[in-house]
Amino acid sequence: MNSNGAGVSWLVVERPSMKVQFSVCAQSIAIDQLTSRLSIFNVLDQISLPAFPVFIPELTFVALVMREQEQDGEMFKCRLAVAKREKQVAEAESPIGFDGAPVARLVFNFSGLAIHSPGEIDFILTLPGGATHTLTIPVNQVGLAGSPDTPNRPPEPQS
Repeated sequence: MNSNGAGVSWLVVERPSMKVQFSVCAQSIAIDQLTSRLSIFNVLDQISLPAFPVFIPELTFVALVMREQEQDGEMFKCRLAVAKREKQVAEAESPIGFDGAPVARLVFNFSGLAIHSPGEIDFILTLPGGATHTLTIPVNQVGLAGSPDTPNRPPEPQS
């Protein structure tokens, strides 16, 4: 307990210390009920599209968070912001608790994300205590199959 000299005391609570071990975006995930194993399907390390705008119907952001001090039984709130060109396009919050384990999973499911142009999409995770982790996914425009600007297309037959 600390006192401010005016007879008022307060309890000093240390901010939780956590760090992200890894994060990934995918089309979907599954967690086995018996083993608690995480399976990640169709990882999105980049998004390449021939035309914009486009609507991605399903998107899942997963992060494995490691605690750096004991936080048993405590629940905290994490926030995920999705930004395109520094403009926030989506946001979600999720509780996080460790239940005696050194790591915890955070899973954010998005039911649709509109992408209007090429560039980068940033997934900015804010942990309890204020630490942030950013995952950046490049969004590229590629040529249509068979168009002159498609790289590595097969050579045209010679007559």
